[in-house]
Amino acid sequence: MTNLSVRKSLSISQRLWTLGGAALIGFGAMLAVGWYENVRVDARASSEVRRQIGEDVLRIREHVKSIVIYAREQSVGLNEINTAISQMDKVTQKNAAMVEETNAASHTLATAENLTSWSSNSRSARA
Repeated sequence: MTNLSVRKSLSISQRLWTLGGAALIGFGAMLAVGWYENVRVDARASSEVRRQIGEDVLRIREHVKSIVIYAREQSVGLNEINTAISQMDKVTQKNAAMVEETNAASHTLATAENLTSWSSNSRSARA
């Protein structure tokens, strides 16, 4: 290789190196800008996701509040039913006691009628 061809070769290599470096720098800048754009898009998307999660949490909170309210109402209703059943049980027990008393009174009355009838028959027979 002659001196001239070495210089041309060196010049071409330097230009290619410079172009290649510029291309690499340009490509790096494009990647950086793209990354930055993606970060901005991701930040917006992340903000939207956080907002949506917040709305979902509030909606779930309202559902839980409704469940608590309905559970309390149901508890009050069940207590009222329990009280009514307890009162009905007391009335049933009183009725059962009255039936037993009536039955005992009927037996007593029947015995008294038998005694009265027997006594009447005994007096008639003596007379």
